[in-house]
Amino acid sequence: MKINLLIILFSLFLFQNCQRNKLGLEVKYYDNGNIEYIKNYDYQKLQGEAVWFFANGRLKQKIIFEMGLENGHAYYFYESGALESHRYWRNGKMVGYVADYWDDRMSIIKNVLYFNENGDLLYKKEFDSLGNYLREEGKKPEQ
Repeated sequence: MKINLLIILFSLFLFQNCQRNKLGLEVKYYDNGNIEYIKNYDYQKLQGEAVWFFANGRLKQKIIFEMGLENGHAYYFYESGALESHRYWRNGKMVGYVADYWDDRMSIIKNVLYFNENGDLLYKKEFDSLGNYLREEGKKPEQ
């Protein structure tokens, strides 16, 4: 009885930091017990979603994958909980308009960026922490 209990406790200890079930759901924990990430990923189809957290439990980033590459909307957050950036991925490359934000609850835009279909940065517009225009670089794409 004691040996079985020791084996169970030892097994739990070994696998407490990273757990994956047969369906591709993987959960990893920080030492403090908070979740570090959750991946709901189909390894045969190479698609799914991953969500990471800061050690304080707040959301860090959320990304969708298809064919093993980032695809779709992705969100990144500051440790304070404020939105840091929004990206749009297609086949592992950032495309279209994306935005970065200052670390505040008002979501004041820090940068607006435009990436072409190849993932090349073509345009950047910057703002200060109050939302005032600072400068722009590159050629603004026609819409």
